[in-house]
Amino acid sequence: MAITSNELSNLGQREADIAIRNIQPTHPDLVAKKICDVAARLYGSKEYLDKLGRPITVAKLNKAEFAGFNRSDESIIPLCELGLSVTQNNFSVVSENHLVQWENTKLGITLGMMIEAVGDREPLVERVLPDSEVIIFPIWLVAHKQLKSSKRIRAVFDLLSDSLSELSVVDPL
Repeated sequence: MAITSNELSNLGQREADIAIRNIQPTHPDLVAKKICDVAARLYGSKEYLDKLGRPITVAKLNKAEFAGFNRSDESIIPLCELGLSVTQNNFSVVSENHLVQWENTKLGITLGMMIEAVGDREPLVERVLPDSEVIIFPIWLVAHKQLKSSKRIRAVFDLLSDSLSELSVVDPL
């Protein structure tokens, strides 16, 4: 969900009017609102974790396959915050679509990060390191500057803002 050097990919090509991101965009043609901070954890399917070998250890996780947005520090740093020593080679699934990453995790192809509100309710996965600290990610809503002049887009933006703020792990902004 990160906006990288190609911040306007979907928004710029008018393939989307509103985007949800974990990084504040810097492009001047975009309007961004930080909605909240959410708690995320590392998840894996029961089958994948059984294949790694239980009990799950950091050494085993350092050899695991992960899903991420890319193979950069952006994907590696949250895992290092959990005490892992992974590299670009650990990312066998790279996709800008978080649903693709999550499906690979549920299918037992990779391990993946997900917000607790989703991951803890998914019966096909379990927390990989249940006693670890949560990883905190910001949630940003991003739209074109035209947001201010479109009542339809503004209504959806406001609805998303209100709904996503319920995921907050800290007091509302």
